[in-house]
Amino acid sequence: MDLEIKKIIDLHKIDLEILEINDSKGALPGIIKKQEEQKNSLEGSLKDSKKELKSLDKNINDYSTQATDYASKIKNYNDQIYSVKNNKEYEALLKEIDFLKGENKTVESNLSDSKDKKEKMELFIDDTSKNLEDLLSKLKSNLEELKVISAETDQEEKKLNKSKDKLLKDIKNKNFVSSYLEGNQSFKLAALSRDACSSCFSSLPPQFILNVKKMEELFPCPSCGINLFWEE
Repeated sequence: MDLEIKKIIDLHKIDLEILEINDSKGALPGIIKKQEEQKNSLEGSLKDSKKELKSLDKNINDYSTQATDYASKIKNYNDQIYSVKNNKEYEALLKEIDFLKGENKTVESNLSDSKDKKEKMELFIDDTSKNLEDLLSKLKSNLEELKVISAETDQEEKKLNKSKDKLLKDIKNKNFVSSYLEGNQSFKLAALSRDACSSCFSSLPPQFILNVKKMEELFPCPSCGINLFWEE
């Protein structure tokens, strides 16, 4: 058996063991990853919403101050009407009062809109906070469950990964190593089983089987293209 071929086959077997360990964890890792992404999204949305709420509070305060100021000025001008000496002063006061009322109407409209937006934003923040709290509870539960499951396999997985790293360093075919690390499908392996490919179960011709059993190189299955090896 070619030594390089043996190392590649050993690497394949380690991958199968690691895959089996990951399968034992079920869908939990994928669920946890998705929940963590949702958590980050909700936290980001909550942060932005609170920032917007703070801005709305400032606007409401500013508009309220402006409305109070306009109301005070309008009252003062109305009081002055009774002391005017001629029509020119009277018309000037009325013109100023009408202008202030127009400005005040705009401010009050902005104030009303800001209050409506604040109310909706508070409801959104409340709902988002509840959703985040519920998600965090589920995430914590799943992490604890995964921790229990992983406790039984962590040491074995670390040992396998250590052996895997060593094999990758020992394999002289750097093109294979590079393609393997990139996930190149052309380097997938399957064992020869009962004179057939264990991946696609296609029967193989006798001479092809003999070539595979020599273990001097890897031969791709004529049907599915996966690299075949002989396991005694």
